[in-house]
Amino acid sequence: MIKLIVTSFLSLLIMPTAVLAGDLEAEIRAIDAKVQQLQNTGDAASIAKMYAHDGVRLPPDGSRIEGREAIQKSFQDAVDVGVTNVKLELTDVNGQGDIAWSIGTYSIDVPTGENEISTFTGNYTIVYESDSDGVWRIRVDTWNDDAPEE
Repeated sequence: MIKLIVTSFLSLLIMPTAVLAGDLEAEIRAIDAKVQQLQNTGDAASIAKMYAHDGVRLPPDGSRIEGREAIQKSFQDAVDVGVTNVKLELTDVNGQGDIAWSIGTYSIDVPTGENEISTFTGNYTIVYESDSDGVWRIRVDTWNDDAPEE
């Protein structure tokens, strides 16, 4: 359950924003920075608003999370267990028309015991859609954890 909550807090991972002048990569990088801020301040409600009304999260080893209310709950669950220090690193972005996608890596800190913090790392993929007002909304996001170190 903690793994689902931890990974639910990710994805982000990326917050939609009004389309600005400039290239798509710069726009997505700005979205990443805003999502990091909201995740690290525990603002699950604002993150959920960045998804399409029928947005979908596909957590590893977990059930499909669909719709803003369920998405907000998944982020709030992560806040409640103490997920902190969310870092997103965009590695690839592309798009065509009103659809864009990104790939990146993440790391997060999660309480794993009394006075213990573990850092989880992994990869994410996000699909965005620009709505009629030119605002990028997350349609689908998914992520996976890196293999544990041995």
